[in-house]
Amino acid sequence: MCPWGASDSFHRLGRFHALGEGLERGRRAGRDCDLHRAGVGRRGATPDLFRATLEMVSNLSGGRWYPSDDIDRAAAAARADERGDYTIAYFAPMLEKDKKYHKIRVDSTRKGIRFQTLEGYYGDNPEPDADALEEAIVSAARRSPFDASEIGMRALVSLGPAPQMAQFRILVNLSDVLLIPYNDRSQGHLSATFAASADGFVSGKTTRVRVDIDFTEAQFRKAAKDGLAILQSIPIPEKTQTVRAMVYDRLLRSVGSVTVPVTLP
Repeated sequence: MCPWGASDSFHRLGRFHALGEGLERGRRAGRDCDLHRAGVGRRGATPDLFRATLEMVSNLSGGRWYPSDDIDRAAAAARADERGDYTIAYFAPMLEKDKKYHKIRVDSTRKGIRFQTLEGYYGDNPEPDADALEEAIVSAARRSPFDASEIGMRALVSLGPAPQMAQFRILVNLSDVLLIPYNDRSQGHLSATFAASADGFVSGKTTRVRVDIDFTEAQFRKAAKDGLAILQSIPIPEKTQTVRAMVYDRLLRSVGSVTVPVTLP
């Protein structure tokens, strides 16, 4: 639930801002927000009020609002948007006791380009625990029926040399991770997690390794051309059918995964 509470319907513009702020804070904290509990759709909320609330929520979260009788158009638009989904990161100034809402505007030098983005952020929003956030995002990627696509990656696997062991070679698309220039080097922080499954359930313990990047210019160019290589040996429990390899960017908070079949002899 959102870190705020409201039990009555929304009758004033100020409550709209409270709703939007709560939903935005909940989104950034990685929590689900219940609109019905917040009062949307309850007795006293007019159709115009309900629509205005959902439109505001969509704008704050970087989406678009569609009526419930236009699902086909919404689904088609979502599929089209997915083909042009990009992550842009930048460093905002850190100000003490900053409780203001800061608007964000993204423009393009090309004419006719329209961006659908978040409208802004709150300066005093506390950062979630990095390890807990990583665990939540990677766990969701592990349980998902589909592979995550925020980080492009390929995986090669070979069995051995020890019994019930597998050698993984992961190649990560370097353009999908965040590297920070520092003293003529490029630095980043990733993790790689491996989860073996049998009959759709995780079997055995997952394996997670930290991947700290500190590239020279030559190493950066090579990885950009050939892919960032991650090598790891993991144990393979009996009856394993697949292994899902997941790469998480601790700076961007994004994840990619690929699932490969693995069968012990």
